[in-house]
Amino acid sequence: MGEIRPHLVRYWLHSSEKVDSPETFAEKVNEICTVYHEAVKNHEAGGHTISVDEMTGIQALEHKYPDKPVIPGKAACMEFEYIRHGTTSLIGFFDVATGRMEMPYLNPTRTKEDFVEAMETYGSDKPDLRIDLTVQDATELLSGCGFGPFEGNVVKAIVVTDFTAARKQIDKLCADVEVQAGEKAYWFRLDENGEIVGGIAKFVADKKDEVIAKLGLKPGCFVGLTAGKKGAAQKTAGVLRNKLGQLCPNHFDKERYEFCWIVDFPMYEIGEESGELEFCHNPFSMPNGGKEILEKAIAGEVDPLSITAYQYDLVCNGVELSSGAVRNHDPEIMIKAFQMVRLGEEDVKSKFPAMYNAFCYGAPPHAGIAPGVDRMVMLLAGEESIREIIPFPMNKTAQDVMMGAPAEVDPQQLKDVHIAIELPEKKEV
Repeated sequence: MGEIRPHLVRYWLHSSEKVDSPETFAEKVNEICTVYHEAVKNHEAGGHTISVDEMTGIQALEHKYPDKPVIPGKAACMEFEYIRHGTTSLIGFFDVATGRMEMPYLNPTRTKEDFVEAMETYGSDKPDLRIDLTVQDATELLSGCGFGPFEGNVVKAIVVTDFTAARKQIDKLCADVEVQAGEKAYWFRLDENGEIVGGIAKFVADKKDEVIAKLGLKPGCFVGLTAGKKGAAQKTAGVLRNKLGQLCPNHFDKERYEFCWIVDFPMYEIGEESGELEFCHNPFSMPNGGKEILEKAIAGEVDPLSITAYQYDLVCNGVELSSGAVRNHDPEIMIKAFQMVRLGEEDVKSKFPAMYNAFCYGAPPHAGIAPGVDRMVMLLAGEESIREIIPFPMNKTAQDVMMGAPAEVDPQQLKDVHIAIELPEKKEV
């Protein structure tokens, strides 16, 4: 696989061979490489210089296969399947390590969740699937119950069966959630007698039968609740879910590795400070739907916030192990994407000249992924923090004690790089 080049993928997508799986792709790699290298060798033997267009084969292929035009979205989709297939070897690292080191059980199932589904179900884009708890939407059920924080907000609920924690543990749970999420968590229980008690019970008691039916409660159930704008309610619910998993061992199987792919991240979001449309994650990712979806958004036919991108994360036990995307390799689509955030063609050329100019030569569809080996080692070592497996980690105040960094800068060093420090004048009290 080391000899393959991205443009060969494009060549093959245009050929008469059927591209239907990563396995089929792997079988043809050697054949394609051989043909490619022979072509280069013969071409150079004739004293010719191979142009970028000839290398990628765009013009020749579009002429030879006019009925198979380049479709960035289709090609990009296939690229992700190659990435998923290739990353099997990365996951295999866990298979080997767990087998040799007698580590916890590795679930062979690799699920795939889109970002929206993950946030709705788990309250996180890196869910810990060892926890069997899920998030439910309780907005319609509880927003009008008379409890202030719920009014006009999205309400999320997490039901925990066979809950046995004491009141002191519940109070600590809510305090920990508030510290980590910055938002409060609320709760109530259905006791052994079928009565709603504790927490905000007095606001829910009048709707007892409806609440029990809608949330599927049984005696001994605990209901954790979060509220706020949709994103805040989801994220707080995600934190609450993780804390409840730690508190309830009957809902958290620590002795296993649970993998999943998170895909289709949102392309755009409304900035908290600007209040305007901004890129959500990687601005250079290929949007799902390509040029067509962007043109519809510009024309007002599609909500920009509904556009997703060809981005993907590999998650294990609540830890993001790898992250990647299919590149927006088409300058025309790139310009359209940046127009959505109020940047024109000249802005793109001036801010990202190297990438824009390179893609103007006809770059093929390509994708990538970056594995975090240190995070893998952390999981295999059974550590909770990545700092435990880094030789010289920085402390909580971002200081490297071993290196004595950060340190004071010598005035001459500042002078060498033409930096002047101007401190504000102290006001007399």
